[in-house]
Amino acid sequence: MLHSPDIASILIDFDFSSIPADATVTNATLRLHVLDQTLPDTVKIEAYPLLRLWNAQEATWEQAANDDPWASPGASGAPDRTRLPSAISLAIVPGEDAILDLTSIVQVWRLNPDSQHGLLLALRTTTGEQTLRIAGFAYSLPGWRPRLEVSVLGWQP
Repeated sequence: MLHSPDIASILIDFDFSSIPADATVTNATLRLHVLDQTLPDTVKIEAYPLLRLWNAQEATWEQAANDDPWASPGASGAPDRTRLPSAISLAIVPGEDAILDLTSIVQVWRLNPDSQHGLLLALRTTTGEQTLRIAGFAYSLPGWRPRLEVSVLGWQP
C-alpha cells in the first residue's frame, strides 16, 4: 500500500545475479498492478534508489533493520535514498499496471553492483491525502504481482 503524503511507502529489491556481468541492459520496466485507490485524483508513483542496506524481514517505517534506524522516518531523505526519483509512472488507473521505466538505474546497478540497494516507491498527488493499493509478491494472481522485465544484449536466459 502507498499512502500520500509520506505515510506509507514500499521498499523493493532485485536480484540480478542470473544476468552475466558482460550483458548490456537495453530496457528495464517495473510493472505494479494497481488494485484500487481511495480518490479518483491523478496520482503517480515515484521510484527512489535506496543508498544504504536494509533488511526486508526487519525494515519498518522507523528502521532499515533491527537496531539500525533510517536517517529520516520512512527512508524519506539523505542518506537513505536519492533526493530525486529515478523514475515516475504515468497516470495511475485502478485495475491496470503502473509502469516505471527503470532502464537507467538498472544500467547503473549492473555497472556498479555494490550501489544496488533497491528502491523506495512513493505516491505523489497534487490534491492531498490518497491511498493506493498495489498487488504484492504474495498476491493470489501471479500475473498481478510486481515484476521487473529486463532486456539485455549478449545473454539468452
